[in-house]
Amino acid sequence: MRVLILGGGSIGEAFARAILGTGLVKEGSLEIVEVQGGRAGKLRGELKCAVRESVGEIASFRYLLIAVKPQDFAALAASLPKLSADQIVISVMAGVPIKRIEEALQGHKKIIRCMPNLPVVIGQGTIAFATSSAVGSDELRDAERILASGGRAVALESESQIDAVTALSGSGPAYLFYAVEKLLEVGVELGLTEEQARSLILNTIKGAAAMVEKEPHSLKTMRAAVTSKGGTTAAAIEQFERGGLGETLKEGVRSACLRAKELARQS
Repeated sequence: MRVLILGGGSIGEAFARAILGTGLVKEGSLEIVEVQGGRAGKLRGELKCAVRESVGEIASFRYLLIAVKPQDFAALAASLPKLSADQIVISVMAGVPIKRIEEALQGHKKIIRCMPNLPVVIGQGTIAFATSSAVGSDELRDAERILASGGRAVALESESQIDAVTALSGSGPAYLFYAVEKLLEVGVELGLTEEQARSLILNTIKGAAAMVEKEPHSLKTMRAAVTSKGGTTAAAIEQFERGGLGETLKEGVRSACLRAKELARQS
């Protein structure tokens, strides 16, 4: 399996590191195209793969992972030769539909559209993906292995679900960063050091996430186990409800989903 990554930014680099780190491809079977000379030089110095500054030959690569910024896609597409029918395009560009990719690539049919989130840069990302009907089961299996090198790959039933994924897991790390930021602030206000508050919050999140993963259908039960009537947790939950935190959180995600749809229409 030979993989060409088009775009050596943070996400392209993350997938290159993950693919190399998992031994998914043989040495010499992964290359990166990065047009910015300084960035290309950095990647050459840090990664054990070839890095070129122009597209050049692509016919020998079965999988092409497009990791450029959406606004740079038109220029990239114009620089590519016509792809062979058996090459598979994997796009991690936000807001660029399969139809637009197909049109820009002269009608190429085998396309997989993905939505990774930021933790892919540490190999713990969530990568949801949808495929065009032309992608075969064997091709999809290998593409899923490529994506799973960066974390957990999740297959979608249809491309129409990508906007919800963008709002939920694509933007999701920012919601959690925001929550941690506010919890840190109040922890310090209540007399803890920032180091103490950070340690307490992060370990609480890890432990709670592990419990949710182990018992995914018991959220209300687990919450009730911590929420004694008239106790400290109940006082906090009641304040959250009075402030409309639950509905505000859902409205925020809905707004992100709506914006994702708008951006897709504009692309």
